[in-house]
Amino acid sequence: MKELGAILKAAREKKGVSLEDIQMITKIRLKHLEALEAGDFAQLPGEVYVKGFLANFAKTVGLDGDEILKKYYELKNRETKVDSEADEEQLIFSTPCSPVTLSQEKSASLEGKGSKLKKSPLLLVGIVFTFLIITGGVLLFYFKGRSSSLPVEPEPVATYEEVDVAQEPVPAFEEPVAEPEPVKPLLRAEAREVVWIGVYRKASGKMIFEGTLHPREKQEWLLTEDVALRIGNAGGLKLTYKGKDLGELGYSGQVINKVISLEE
Repeated sequence: MKELGAILKAAREKKGVSLEDIQMITKIRLKHLEALEAGDFAQLPGEVYVKGFLANFAKTVGLDGDEILKKYYELKNRETKVDSEADEEQLIFSTPCSPVTLSQEKSASLEGKGSKLKKSPLLLVGIVFTFLIITGGVLLFYFKGRSSSLPVEPEPVATYEEVDVAQEPVPAFEEPVAEPEPVKPLLRAEAREVVWIGVYRKASGKMIFEGTLHPREKQEWLLTEDVALRIGNAGGLKLTYKGKDLGELGYSGQVINKVISLEE
């Protein structure tokens, strides 16, 4: 499962958000988010929660939740198949049988109790019966080893569509929350004309984005701190923050600076 955890982590880092940000948005505990990125699903509460956590995490970092769940089932089926084959191999090689022990036991019985064999038919029958059982074990081990070396047609792996998850409700959150879900601090820019825009962290001045947008082209950022904007054509850009239109920014060709605060 570490492969799936690496995919989630890479998407989060590309999105530029921290695990604390995802915890605030999804209400999933930080320790469970860390377990998802580490691929350590044994630390999660149960199968139903695993599906819900994966879907919410994927959606928050811009991945397709259905594709992530499909990948999860593929990896899970693969690990289950490997474990099953390992258990079968261990069972075969742990079967107690020893031709040497048989030979020694038979020899000792014949040498030490030769006179009793003549006097006790039941003892002879018992020895013969034991010999047959051990011989059968040896033959079983031999043919079992030969059959395990033959090519085996791989079992079909269940796809995500074949797994019935409709009967297992996927919880949106780990715990019920009485308060309404806070509005995400999402900043969206949509170009009406060709416009240049730069987005920078207000505290450090570090660049988040710089580039030119063409008409109807969009960009969006999930903010974790206050940002400063530099816009080269204020009349050609539409800004929306937390789902609210920020209105006219200026006229066509006007260069402006604008600060977006998390508290707005």
